[in-house]
Amino acid sequence: MSGEPVATERADHRSSQSIPGRPVLWLLLAVAFGAMASMAWAMPLQAEVTELRPVSMEFTFDYSAPLPENVVYDSPSLEFGNAVFFSVVDQLTVDVGWRVPSPDAFVSSGELTVSVLVESGAGWERTLSVAPPQQFTDRSVATTVVVDFPAAVDLSNQIDSVVGATGALTVRVVAVADVTGAMSRPGQSPVPLDKVSSAELVFDVTSSSATMRDAKVTNGGAAPSTPGRAVVDVAEASSATAATPSRAGVQPVVQMLPTTVPVANQVSLGVVDVDVGVMRYAATALAGVCAFIGASGLVISRRSRRKGEAAYIAARYGSRLLPLRSMPDVRSNAPFELTNFDALLAVASQLGLPVLVDESGQSTSYYVADALSTFVYTASGTTRTKAQERQYRKRERALERIAERQRKENAKRDKQLAQWARDDQVMQARRDKERAEWARVDQELELQRALTDDPPAPKA
Repeated sequence: MSGEPVATERADHRSSQSIPGRPVLWLLLAVAFGAMASMAWAMPLQAEVTELRPVSMEFTFDYSAPLPENVVYDSPSLEFGNAVFFSVVDQLTVDVGWRVPSPDAFVSSGELTVSVLVESGAGWERTLSVAPPQQFTDRSVATTVVVDFPAAVDLSNQIDSVVGATGALTVRVVAVADVTGAMSRPGQSPVPLDKVSSAELVFDVTSSSATMRDAKVTNGGAAPSTPGRAVVDVAEASSATAATPSRAGVQPVVQMLPTTVPVANQVSLGVVDVDVGVMRYAATALAGVCAFIGASGLVISRRSRRKGEAAYIAARYGSRLLPLRSMPDVRSNAPFELTNFDALLAVASQLGLPVLVDESGQSTSYYVADALSTFVYTASGTTRTKAQERQYRKRERALERIAERQRKENAKRDKQLAQWARDDQVMQARRDKERAEWARVDQELELQRALTDDPPAPKA
């Protein structure tokens, strides 16, 4: 079987019209990705989670007192942090302030209450004085309170004489801020401010002097050293706050408040979490690509089948075929004729050999040959050229037009036959009615004749 070179037109056509894999599988993937995309588009892009965010507040303490001429102090007035010697000065005016440093805070209502408490190591505590509550103005409030140390010492002596026990004496200036409002931050929902915080300034008192101790601050977010309190060093707090005056004690209070924060909504896909936004566009794009590949495969498969079995085999299995320029005579090898191309592919896979294609004749033949045997399959029909394909389509369209015209004519004829059948039924009914009428008339005439005829004479 010697042959001529393979037609260039057919080779070019097949190289550009290959079926991409299995079109049905691509369409199933498109459906799966489409369902995934629909689910992603139905989900919100963002989810809200509740987190604890810090909100900073500041208590400030300062005290002062005018000083007479003395040899103890080198300044005309008592400064913050100085020890108080009762022989020179025995009362202090303590300035207490509270503020929220953040400009995003909004305080709708609240008040600051300052109390002076006397506490003894013997186990008792008394309130020495209370300053009038001060209402908040915007994000800050301030008030003053007078600390009378001799009065605290006298009260301690009276109580110690009654209880018969003594202990270390302390005077505490306690500030309590009860605030209601909100904290607004960019990209977050407003954080409600509905908290009570407090701080205090502590003096260790003897019969002749009072010395300021490290401050204490109530902070619900910190681990307390005593129930409800955490110790904060006034010097550290002052150095940590750049805007704080050097002579005032600042006690920062950091409270952890729950706030709703928008985050990217994610979907768990096995071992990875994917943002809903990414999943929307990725799944949509993959669904479109798979649908396009699957639909293209079906179209190419249909077109190649219409061109003939050889064209379909070339489009479906082109990567496994080796075209031949000529085919040697294999009749002496008694080739095995196979009934379908799938069987030839199975033989090629089992032997590990390529499928050879011979397109030199009117029909296309496929060979799998080794040293011992040759297997061949000849495709049914012939491969049409482009001109033949156009002629074939033109003939198909003409046949379709003829079939459509025939269908319309058949429908018209069926309609006419149905009309004739209806007319025949009407005529038959009319004839039956006329026959019945004539029969009735005949019966009446017979009856009249019977009545008018003479009766027969009686026998003698």
